[in-house]
Amino acid sequence: MLGLFWEHPPAFDPEVVGNMMQLTRGRIRGLEDQIRALLAEQKELVVRTATLGDRGD
Repeated sequence: MLGLFWEHPPAFDPEVVGNMMQLTRGRIRGLEDQIRALLAEQKELVVRTATLGDRGD
């Protein structure tokens, strides 16, 4: 019986699959945007720390 399941998997609705792919792409874009923002903040903090260190504050 299990063999029949593997030989004939259920069909997927292309519209549902497409919607899930779009949702996943949107999440990935959001995460990439967050990474860029965090890297920019990190650079700013490094520069600020280096600047404060140079002044002896």
